Amino acid sequence: MISKCLIIGEVIRPFIYELLPGESIKNIIEYASGLKSSASSSLIVDRIIPLEERSSDDNARASLALNLKESESVLLNNGDSVNILPIPSVDLNISLFGRVKSPGAYPAYT
Repeated sequence: MISKCLIIGEVIRPFIYELLPGESIKNIIEYASGLKSSASSSLIVDRIIPLEERSSDDNARASLALNLKESESVLLNNGDSVNILPIPSVDLNISLFGRVKSPGAYPAYT
């Protein structure tokens, strides 16, 4: 049986890739040509629990929020989906207004 996994988000080549037995998230990131510069260290794995491990169909799916470093040991199952999250948006400027000598926007870090 061929196992497949979807990888989306901040990877260079998002796609559905075939998996060999025992492959991890690190392997599928390599298949997707690596991470974009905008990738964060956070990812989400949506899993389909294998039929023989399910207690019922109500518990057939699970979701894991992982850090990229701890995800190297997570093995993938057929039908898993990996979403590499982007770096969160952070405001890098501060605004001064009101009765000040020089109002305007200034960098938060110099």
